[in-house]
Amino acid sequence: MLTPDQVIPFLVHDDEEVRQHAVTYLAGANDPSPATADDFWRAIDQLGPRNAASHLDRLELLPQSDASVGKTLEALKTFGADDRPALLRALRSIDLDLARNHIDAIRSAENVTPDVTAHLEERLKLADEAPEPLWDRLIEQARALENKQLSEADALAAERLIEALARKPEFAADRTAALLRDESARDWREVIATDLAGEMRLGTPEAVEALIDKLKDEEADILWETAAEALVRVGDAHVVQRLRERFPQEEWGFRISAAGILGRIKRPEAEAAIVALLPGESDKEVITFLASSLLDLCPTDTGTLEQVRRLVLDGRYEPGTADVPSTLLAAGTMVGYAPPEVDEWRARREAERQRWASGAADADGIFTAVRSRQFAPEELGTVGHILGIPPAARPLPPLRPAVRNRRDAPGRRGTASYAPAQQTRPIRRGTAKVGRNDPCPCGSGKKYKKCCGA
Repeated sequence: MLTPDQVIPFLVHDDEEVRQHAVTYLAGANDPSPATADDFWRAIDQLGPRNAASHLDRLELLPQSDASVGKTLEALKTFGADDRPALLRALRSIDLDLARNHIDAIRSAENVTPDVTAHLEERLKLADEAPEPLWDRLIEQARALENKQLSEADALAAERLIEALARKPEFAADRTAALLRDESARDWREVIATDLAGEMRLGTPEAVEALIDKLKDEEADILWETAAEALVRVGDAHVVQRLRERFPQEEWGFRISAAGILGRIKRPEAEAAIVALLPGESDKEVITFLASSLLDLCPTDTGTLEQVRRLVLDGRYEPGTADVPSTLLAAGTMVGYAPPEVDEWRARREAERQRWASGAADADGIFTAVRSRQFAPEELGTVGHILGIPPAARPLPPLRPAVRNRRDAPGRRGTASYAPAQQTRPIRRGTAKVGRNDPCPCGSGKKYKKCCGA
């Protein structure tokens, strides 16, 4: 598999799909080093902001530097208004040492909003506080969130406290591990403890097992994603081993999340785990996630790439879940592999783009009609993601291999942890779950997994 330093040059590749694949690899990696925001800025400068939208959207997820902070402040003056949210998120997420060095420049910079400055100032203030009152405030906030709509302000306040406590692992590690295992803490405390474990990269066997167990709760959407993100951040060989060992006997939702996690842990063990798991999987959607995650690792072994090509040719994946052929072409370009069907697949991809651009793919106005309706979270799954329905109107699936629009995502890391992209989202579903083999609630007469759950 390619290493991050081998992926960096593809940030400026002529093919947009290849550039996007490189961005996704680095921005989603458990450890993107030696890549930094400076590499993204070099690509943005070369491509221009219009052709580097994906770089801008994920700029916050790369380690920053003095130079990248300066570039962000300058871009806030010269780039268009549509690019400012991404730039402000990047500024809001800088490390504390950088915040100390640049806070005066940020305060006086053009187009820096007051909430960003206030967030950075509060982070700096919390860094000097003793750990015990920080812990008490975090638990108090968790309790205060019960039966309350979660706002962006709530999410950011929790993230600031989590960051401050994570810098004091000698105090917080044991308490966090205990809270992860506490069967009575099945509320916001559980979610916050999970996020704190990820922030500390708490990789003890007990903590990892507790985090993996939380992937089994398919009713707790926010907890599910927070645990997945935490496992990515731990990202060591033990996490990979335990996911691989538990994968075959777990339910569908667990396997999808596990596949997504493995695709973001850029280690040879993760690639080996996915290669070993693929032949024994029968669910097409899980196969699609496994294949997409395998390609996210940019495997260099021709036999591995041929394995993915064969499942495409055999129809063992779900085209509506992820465009595996296009991803195979992008990863193949990066590692020097081209399937015999390369010209056919590229022509098909271009034809689809032209159809959507012309509106021919939506002749009946389905896209417009679906986007205009507000769906309850349990009503839409992958189909909502495909149609581009905003997160406020659909559930966010766990670590989907397809790229999300993250322009409006709050949070210092910009991840879909417990901080939702909308103003309100429950920890657990408030309505009965629709099983994959149950009749679809839309009334089509089909099974849910073959209709709205597809």
